[in-house]
Amino acid sequence: MSEDFIIQNLGYARVSREEQASKKHGLETQLNRLAKAGCTEIFQDVASGRSWGDEKRGDFKKIWELLECGRVKKITVTALDRLSRESTTSAKFLSTLEKLGVPIHELDSGRTINFCDPNEWYDSRQKGLQAERESRITSMRVKSGYQNLRDNQKANPRIPYGYQRINERYVLHPERSAIARESIDLYLSHKALPIVTRLIYEKHSKRWSVSGLRQWLLNPVLIGNTPYDKRNPKPAYLPQGNNIIYNTHLDQAIMTEHEQQTIAEILTENTRIWGKNKSAFINPLSGLVFCGECDTSCDLLSKPSGGKKTELRRIRYFYCRTRSKHYPHKSCSQKGTYKFQRIEAEAVAQLTSAAAKIANLAEVPLERVEPNELRELRGQLAALETLGSNPAIATAINQLKAQIKNLEYGFSSGGKIDMQLRSVLVETFSNPVYFSTLPDSDKKTIYRALIDRIIVKDGEVVGFKLKI
Repeated sequence: MSEDFIIQNLGYARVSREEQASKKHGLETQLNRLAKAGCTEIFQDVASGRSWGDEKRGDFKKIWELLECGRVKKITVTALDRLSRESTTSAKFLSTLEKLGVPIHELDSGRTINFCDPNEWYDSRQKGLQAERESRITSMRVKSGYQNLRDNQKANPRIPYGYQRINERYVLHPERSAIARESIDLYLSHKALPIVTRLIYEKHSKRWSVSGLRQWLLNPVLIGNTPYDKRNPKPAYLPQGNNIIYNTHLDQAIMTEHEQQTIAEILTENTRIWGKNKSAFINPLSGLVFCGECDTSCDLLSKPSGGKKTELRRIRYFYCRTRSKHYPHKSCSQKGTYKFQRIEAEAVAQLTSAAAKIANLAEVPLERVEPNELRELRGQLAALETLGSNPAIATAINQLKAQIKNLEYGFSSGGKIDMQLRSVLVETFSNPVYFSTLPDSDKKTIYRALIDRIIVKDGEVVGFKLKI
């Protein structure tokens, strides 16, 4: 399209979901109607009418740009709510048309809006408000439906690959579950998303996108839990869901919790490895050393110490990343460097000391005290159960039981992880001579399992935090 090209009649079509565009033919119907109405150029989006300013409504943004350039003579839509289901956006767009003198024709009403007529101007604004009202009502109904699912611990209608939903429960798909499990095994083996997507497609013609596979691997459903929040992408090191009911279908879990945790650690580590820094992040302590002043993670560099440039004749040191990255609104006075050998010696000493202390306490049973929140919820549940039968009370009881179950899971799993880490610590560092013979790859796995962070400042190690 040349820069001086003028669009005599621009059509715009929109549906909210891909399903409406494909299965329900909603988009196709709009496009056909716009073509019959004589539109010379037709733009289209598959996105929510309440979204604005993002890449999902790319064609809508292009229309704004064309209007500002004076290249549109007329706009046609099937209904005004196709423009937006957000009242302020709709009003802003119509005001722009009025200012530029560009008419807009609505096929459903069969008329072109006359902005000079106060009644038609008012009616067009009311349609924008009505569209947003309907959108908000739909959103409220959806939220209420999900709340009912949560209260009764039913399976989320969003079903991950490898599963099917039968009697409102997650059940392994008889055919896809095998491919799903193979995808997990391949990632644990190759530790690279693109390789897994290629191998699965070549063998099973199943198309995984790299981002889709990453989110799927971290889905709580795969380990027997039920999430109810939106599938927003999150970093692997963050919990994948803010509203999760635990242990809802352990008999249908396609991987173990340990496997998913291992996958999350691999994904997190892979995001730190790129280009020339790949060799640096093979270091056992990479990602664990932090500046004591600005709390920024430290980068690792190495340089030859003279003579033949072998790995044994290189000096490796950490330094505060703020020093070289020049982050906006952030500064740090730490200019020194910290030799890797010195930090690792301190780490081994700290872990050996911790192992000795835990070994001395091995015969003493660990007492775990329930958190106050859990005890308070139990009290509230007991009080509600004495009030008799009532739908509102029953709903409140179910909600409290779900909260208690989640807290109990976190309480018990926290103790389980704690004991696992203690076991690794005692078995490995009770004999530090043995540990010194391990390759860097094994050391790195052990360090990341036991160490939360090492804090350095003014040329010294000033803090050391274990994960237990």
